[in-house]
Amino acid sequence: MENRAYAATYHLDAGLDPLSGALELISGFHSVFALREEEIDILFDLMLIRVVVRIIIARLRAEFFPPNTEYILRNTDIAVSQFGTLASMNRLAAVDAVRNACR
Repeated sequence: MENRAYAATYHLDAGLDPLSGALELISGFHSVFALREEEIDILFDLMLIRVVVRIIIARLRAEFFPPNTEYILRNTDIAVSQFGTLASMNRLAAVDAVRNACR
């Protein structure tokens, strides 16, 4: 299940509808490997968690490898922005959007 969330987070958009790219991926995946209802219910939460983990891992690696800090943190600002966007979304609306993508 976490692999679906992992893949979906890399398809988040920066625009007005941040889930649109992720929902397309989820819809395509679901058309081949149907998600169970309980998976649909937690997929948005797992995406949010994956973004947080991505930020934490990058920052830890930067501490362990100071000479490579710039390279390691090159996408962290994007991840922080994605987290802010996802965290500000209405969770129930996001779960409904995932559910609709699976129809």
